[in-house]
Parts: sequence; C-alpha cells; structure tokens
Amino acid sequence: MPSDPAAPGPPPAAAYQAAIASGRFQPDPAQAAAAAALERLYRALCAWQPPTPGLGARLFGRTRRGAAITPVTGLYLWGGVGRG
Repeated sequence: MPSDPAAPGPPPAAAYQAAIASGRFQPDPAQAAAAAALERLYRALCAWQPPTPGLGARLFGRTRRGAAITPVTGLYLWGGVGRG
C-alpha cells in the first residue's frame, strides 16, 4: 500500500538526530541550527489552518472580501554543499 504523500514525514530535528545516531551525518553546529530552523517551520506548517469562511460563504458560496490570510514565514538556507 503506498504511503500518503500528504502525510508529514518525521520532524526535521528527529531526522537529523537519527542520521547522526546512524553515522550517516557527522555532528555539525551549523546543520544543527538549520535543523532547528526547519523544525520551527515544520511545526508552523503542520499547525496552520485556513481561515474559517464567513456566514455568506457558508450560505451562498461567497468569500469574505479582504479576509486576511496569515502566511507561514518561510526559510532561506544557503551555504556550501556537502556539509555534515
């Protein structure tokens, strides 16, 4: 049975620690900081919920004008390839 592509994978910090424990990665403070930042993003994305539609949308299929959607702040990583 194929896995659900929409299901989240393991949290980044756990995946990083597992890779260190298995010997696939060497401990690296810069990568640990990146894993922590990815963990924050992962948790924010998992917790995000779309805004609740207003009464008009529920009754007539219309959207509220100017309904603010708070985006999740992304993450930009840069640096040399092959660390860790």
